[in-house]
Amino acid sequence: MKVIGWLVLLGFVLWCWSLIGADFVRTDTYEAHADAMRSGAIERGWLPREMPASATKILETYVIDTSEIWMRFNADSDGIDELLDRCTASTVAGLPNKRRTLRNAPWWPVQLTTGNEVAAARGGWSLRSCPEMHHAQQPTLAGVAVNRASGTVWYWVN
Repeated sequence: MKVIGWLVLLGFVLWCWSLIGADFVRTDTYEAHADAMRSGAIERGWLPREMPASATKILETYVIDTSEIWMRFNADSDGIDELLDRCTASTVAGLPNKRRTLRNAPWWPVQLTTGNEVAAARGGWSLRSCPEMHHAQQPTLAGVAVNRASGTVWYWVN
């Protein structure tokens, strides 16, 4: 009888957890592309295979439940060009949801969230839509914003 009581309690806690919308979120940093490779992050699908080999200062947040990704990294011009060759110009590029982004990746710039398309366009970012970025062998639609002046790439999967 005690076991049934604990199972009921566990079920209730999990049900409450689902109501508040809590996600299993993981944030990782890597100094360079080689560090991300060694950690297995690319193989596991947390980072795209197409990330430039010149990528440095990589910051990535991944929501395990929904496969949402927010990532920022720096890269040289050739690496950025190679990445953007896989993408098409877009005025919106499916910007990530503002509420979910602020909750899961508070380091992400608010100008690159839904409802801020005009600010994103004026903020010096070049927005792209990338239909076939590969995460764990699966082609995935991703958005990319690039600030060429700083060599910073902002990458997301909704």
